[in-house]
Amino acid sequence: MFFSKNWDEEVKTDCINFLKDEMKNEIQDCETRGYIHSNFFKAMGKRGYFSSVGINLKEEFYLYATVLKELAKASGSLALSYHINYLSGYAITTYIKDSNRQNKYVQAIKQEGKICAFALTEPMHGSDLSSLDTKITSDKEGYVLSGIKKYIVNGVNADLYIVAGQKEDNIYTT
Repeated sequence: MFFSKNWDEEVKTDCINFLKDEMKNEIQDCETRGYIHSNFFKAMGKRGYFSSVGINLKEEFYLYATVLKELAKASGSLALSYHINYLSGYAITTYIKDSNRQNKYVQAIKQEGKICAFALTEPMHGSDLSSLDTKITSDKEGYVLSGIKKYIVNGVNADLYIVAGQKEDNIYTT
């Protein structure tokens, strides 16, 4: 992806100016605080930098990649958080079957600046999806999660949590 020459030059220029002119203090505050404030993502959403979250990612991949590349130059933390929001949007549109719930969560990412956490890593297996100890079981009120997660990106201040686990029927879900 980062070796591509198909960057969206207009988005690149806009993103560089946005980060330099409007978000410089927010980036410094993020690095000092150790976590991202939703105002940063809300401002990014208003600029259209989350427009391809969810089902549109394939159509607008270079927008995502261009913004990610420029964010990484400014702050690795922000780039990782931006990536996690995209990954979460993909998980939401892939695993949540109810289109109203899908839309609710995707719009929360795109427009409201909601921050996503992605809980995958486990103490005994790292990030190996094929050997998750976290179990998802059904009960009369919904689902029950049991297991331990470590190194949850954005776990401190997230609004939406995507948790990888193994269902009773051995299908991975979030």
